[in-house]
Amino acid sequence: MTRTAKLVSFSAILVQALFFIWVALHRFIGGDEGFFLLASRLVLMHKKPYLTFFYVHAPLLPYVYTLWMKGTEIS
Repeated sequence: MTRTAKLVSFSAILVQALFFIWVALHRFIGGDEGFFLLASRLVLMHKKPYLTFFYVHAPLLPYVYTLWMKGTEIS
């Protein structure tokens, strides 16, 4: 790979990373994602899907979102 190709590749990756970081920080939560966030908050409050609240999706998904929320400090 030539020096020019490396420079162009690095620049493209950098621009894309900056754009996607900006989108991730400024986007609004979609209406369908509110249900997932609610389930994650309930799991944070030590509730269990299917036992203490109704949940129709994959049983481990609220736990995955809970880890994501704890890791990114969204409360």
